[in-house]
Amino acid sequence: MRNLIPNAEEHLVFVAVNQSDPNDRFSIEASSESIAKAQLIYKLGYLIVKENNQYWLCDDENLEARVRLDSSTLNEACDETLKAARWAIMEPTVFLGGVE
Repeated sequence: MRNLIPNAEEHLVFVAVNQSDPNDRFSIEASSESIAKAQLIYKLGYLIVKENNQYWLCDDENLEARVRLDSSTLNEACDETLKAARWAIMEPTVFLGGVE
């Protein structure tokens, strides 16, 4: 979609949905789906860390609590984590804003 309004900025808003309870959902503003996934993982209390060409799922407060992920890329690691946590990112909605 081409932005036809001068000085307007596009904002992508993704919806994070708990697959165990579809009513448990919230919005995440991010520039891409990958960033939205990373933000969701952080909101769930985790970080993904790459060490020695291996991805690890860590508690965001205590990086020593680790689970080795079977993924070979960061995107796969995010997908693996969200699948295990039973959360998903839905297609984004585009909003225009910033018009002065």
